[in-house]
Amino acid sequence: MALYPLATSYFGVEHVAVLEHPVLGTALSIPGVAEHAALVDVSLEPDTYTNGWRVRSDFGFLGFLDEVEAAEYPALERLKASSAQPQTIATVEVVDGEVEVAVSLGLWPWMVPVNDQPQGTALLTGGRGVLIDAAAGDLSPAQLDGMGSQQFFVTLEDLAGTAVATCDDLVLGPLGDSAALPGLRAAFAAASGSGAGLSARAYASRGMLAVDIPADEATPAELFSPAVPPLRVPASQPAIPTAAPTATPAQPEVWELTLSGKDTVTALPTGSRRPKGPQAQPAAPAESGQAASAKQTEERAQQPQASAKLAELVSSIPGEQNFSWRALPVAEEPGRFSSESARVRARRVARETSHHRGGNHRK
Repeated sequence: MALYPLATSYFGVEHVAVLEHPVLGTALSIPGVAEHAALVDVSLEPDTYTNGWRVRSDFGFLGFLDEVEAAEYPALERLKASSAQPQTIATVEVVDGEVEVAVSLGLWPWMVPVNDQPQGTALLTGGRGVLIDAAAGDLSPAQLDGMGSQQFFVTLEDLAGTAVATCDDLVLGPLGDSAALPGLRAAFAAASGSGAGLSARAYASRGMLAVDIPADEATPAELFSPAVPPLRVPASQPAIPTAAPTATPAQPEVWELTLSGKDTVTALPTGSRRPKGPQAQPAAPAESGQAASAKQTEERAQQPQASAKLAELVSSIPGEQNFSWRALPVAEEPGRFSSESARVRARRVARETSHHRGGNHRK
């Protein structure tokens, strides 16, 4: 199976899945893991026994996702059908005598791009998110809404000092002044010598578009990431929805109807008639003040809550509204953060409240 690199972070933030079934022997065999957290490269292999995925590293299997956990990432099925092997990173650490393996799988709507990486381009690494000014692009509001929540590849070009994102020969919009984006400016300079174009991972949600470009402090060795191979199984929808055809105004309709007189003429009624008016309807009883107040409170509670510019893009992912953010325990890279699901968060909180933890630990 061909390796398929996943995005290890979105705009510099990692979203991890803590394995419920770690392999302790393999995890503890990693050098130095007892003293500090270890960051290792991993790949996922289909597990026909559990209908899930095994997490493999250079040290062996670190654990597996069972069928229930794998169901939280339906995008993995497209990779399995394409005979592609997901590749990402994992953090292994020992917390209060318990081994924790956190795999950077991301958010499932953004997990696998819906299109292929453009040929002849070098793929940028992520680290800084930049919103696309879609109002200055070629897409209509209906097309933006039709994109939904997805990851897709875009091509980046420098036009007179302005970075512009394109996809399928359509201009999505400008990112801003290239001089204000040090990581992207360095990537343009590096690619100009080789003649290759630049591509990047972009994300859409609720009519908003953003591109993940290298961080400002990225070194030359950190500007580019491995190329992503095309998948045999296409996505269920294109990256850019087709524009709806311009509606032609309807022609005024002309009605022609001819009836026979015998069908419409009847004998006139005879005799007296008593007209009947509408029946009086009883007035509805007025609601009490307390009942009316309770009804208004219930209606407000049922109204959709407003999503929390770049942070809104992430928070608008379906089913992933509530994140718990914590520092990722990698000494070499302080300040990295990850998000955890409600299930993982509940388990960690229960463990922390069961007994006091001393020393330097995650919050």
